[in-house]
Amino acid sequence: MLNILNHSGCGSGSYMDLSVMLQEDKIAAYLRSEGKPFDPLKVKKDDHKIGMTIIFHYCSSLEYRYSYSQNIVLVSWDIVS
Repeated sequence: MLNILNHSGCGSGSYMDLSVMLQEDKIAAYLRSEGKPFDPLKVKKDDHKIGMTIIFHYCSSLEYRYSYSQNIVLVSWDIVS
């Protein structure tokens, strides 16, 4: 979320919406934000900084779409017992 604030090109009055859901066997996070399109799936692995490295290492699923001037990311992690 800090990267969105620093790099999205959004000014004052912009928004971000984060929802986190606990399901039976996974945790899912849904993030919507205004700003210029940024598809994390199209960033080359060599260009990943610490945040993207952590996300891609731990998440079991990542989906992205840009719709109605919003970046929408859905990430999930499997719960290991």
